[in-house]
Amino acid sequence: MSSNKPINGDQFIEMIASAANWLEQKRENVDRLNVFPVPDGDTGTNMSMTMRSADKFVKERADQTQVEDVAAQMAYGALMGARGNSGVILSQILSGISQGLRGKTVVEVSDLVQAFALGADAAYKAVTNPMEGTVLTVVREASEALNRAYQPDMGAEEALSLFLQAGYASLNRTPDLLPVLKQAGVVDAGGQGLLFIFEGFLAALQGKPAASPVIVEKEPVVEDDFEDTFEHFFADLNEIIYPYCTEFLVLADGSHPESPIEALKNYLTSYGDCMLVVGTDDLVKVHIHTNDLGAVFSFASQFGELTDIKINNMREQNRALQAKGKAQAPETSEYVVIAVATGDGLAEVFKSLGASHVIHGGQTMNPSTQDFLDAMEAHPAEHTILLPNNKNIIMTAEQAAKLVDGDVRVIPSRTLPQGLAALMQFLPEQDIDNNASDMEEALANVLSGEITTAVRDTSIEGIDIKKDAFLAILEGKIIAAEDQIGSSLEAIIQKMADNHVELITLYYGAEVAEDEVNRYIEKLSDQYTDIDFEAYQGGQDIYPYIISAE
Repeated sequence: MSSNKPINGDQFIEMIASAANWLEQKRENVDRLNVFPVPDGDTGTNMSMTMRSADKFVKERADQTQVEDVAAQMAYGALMGARGNSGVILSQILSGISQGLRGKTVVEVSDLVQAFALGADAAYKAVTNPMEGTVLTVVREASEALNRAYQPDMGAEEALSLFLQAGYASLNRTPDLLPVLKQAGVVDAGGQGLLFIFEGFLAALQGKPAASPVIVEKEPVVEDDFEDTFEHFFADLNEIIYPYCTEFLVLADGSHPESPIEALKNYLTSYGDCMLVVGTDDLVKVHIHTNDLGAVFSFASQFGELTDIKINNMREQNRALQAKGKAQAPETSEYVVIAVATGDGLAEVFKSLGASHVIHGGQTMNPSTQDFLDAMEAHPAEHTILLPNNKNIIMTAEQAAKLVDGDVRVIPSRTLPQGLAALMQFLPEQDIDNNASDMEEALANVLSGEITTAVRDTSIEGIDIKKDAFLAILEGKIIAAEDQIGSSLEAIIQKMADNHVELITLYYGAEVAEDEVNRYIEKLSDQYTDIDFEAYQGGQDIYPYIISAE
């Protein structure tokens, strides 16, 4: 391709695939840039899975090669597959880029300049308190540099090269903006991941697209994003007022003055129930149970072409289910609490305290936006409460909450102990506002600690850390690095005891023996006679102990 020719849809598709492949190849490099030397550094993994979701959605619509359609698919795929803070921010950058390419059949360099600027703007708007020295700075400074350098005769390869040059200059300055990066001796992981994506874009333009890497580890099972696998059971067929479980995509063409998402939500409310309308202004997924297919399709088609239409007759399904002896199915509840937890033991603890559903994930595997949407669709309620239980999952939960029609509250629990403390304040007989207030207030009344092993030598806030040392982490801060796990545990307990707590609970991991825990409990009880100690098998990986103090 000549360097000054516009980018067509097929080339854009190849650029997206190349970016996803290159980031996957460099995923571990990004993960290793984690500030803390812990084994769950997942920025690269989260960004890679988000980008691969974008690529997957583009490939599923291979018949659509107009640039604006490809861009819309990319943005929607990233939105649904976004994992962790870095994945959510990346999805917003790609969404902004998609907005900049709306109405485009090919991409001129001037379009790239505008689209990258919109990507940076969208990323900043997605973060409540934008922090400089992160991927936000990198994308903004790189897009601003490209805007200043732009010339009408500039080619796409030159434009991307300038973006990358400015991006790496910005990335190298991130330690000067964030002291924690300088102390750890790393640059911002999210910024590096973003630049690998743009390197993948450029490689495709240069005729050297990155190849798909060989995936050695077991990949997570990904269900069909559009398939409604929920069995809507009714004991009495007469209860099925809206018999047609309907799903479809709207490829919005921008001809309608209203936003398709809001317009569809408002209109379809009168034509059924179990409604879900999510996506972007370019691509909208609709799910509804209705008895008037004509009205639903007629209204939706005003916004553009309908595709991926699936209709199931629930009366027919229920006759089959009744023949198989199925007696019950989920009903819409007043309250549903959806929590994120890692380890079977911790999942059972959450369920025993009232969680309706537990999404398995956490430190080592952040759930996606789609995971939250699937959980909410399978557990309908008048009021839904989400407990992310990890600081890196809060943005994903908040993004999912914005995509559904209904009352969804995100309690910003940053740790598993915070999530458990919040859930203990939940009262089904209380109204939603008081429940949300009490649960959020409970977050400040618990101390959270954890023990894991260091993955590299480093020094943080005066603590020299050697690879494989046992790290004692309290409230997100490393307070000790010891050769023996017991010494790290004692360091956390001592700090907790200094805060005059009354109860300390140990959740021990999959590799920890019960008799070892009992010995620790006995020793600690003798040492701290005014504190009660409890222990539960959490079953979590990576973290031998998660500790809660109240």
